[in-house]
Parts: sequence; structure tokens; C-alpha cells
Amino acid sequence: MQELTQKQETAFNYIKQFIDSNGYAPTISEIGNHMMISISVARTVYVEALEKKGYIQRLPGKARAMRVLK
Repeated sequence: MQELTQKQETAFNYIKQFIDSNGYAPTISEIGNHMMISISVARTVYVEALEKKGYIQRLPGKARAMRVLK
């Protein structure tokens, strides 16, 4: 598995914590808000990088359909 950048790791840790606390995944918007990123494209880039690197899996068309793989 590829290593994460610092911001990717921040997003990944937030996703894990959110799922542990709530029982479901955060939206991309919630992840961006946590990271203080207001541009929607930038929010998506971090989540897509986590998916490409094998840290999470998402289901297309579902806002909260995300699971941690590592």
C-alpha cells in the first residue's frame, strides 16, 4: 500500500474516527469541513487518493457509502 501525505492521513483518520463514533461514514462535505477545505474539488481529491491507494472503498452514487479497508 502506498504511503499517505499528511493531509491524506488527516482525512483517513477522520473517516475512521467518524465511522467508529457514528456507525456510518462521513460525507465528502463533512470531511472537507473537518479539514477546513471549502473548495469541493479539493475535498474530492483527498477521498479519491485514499481510494486509489487502497485505504477506503466507496460505492458510486451514495454519499455515505464508504468503508475503511486498512
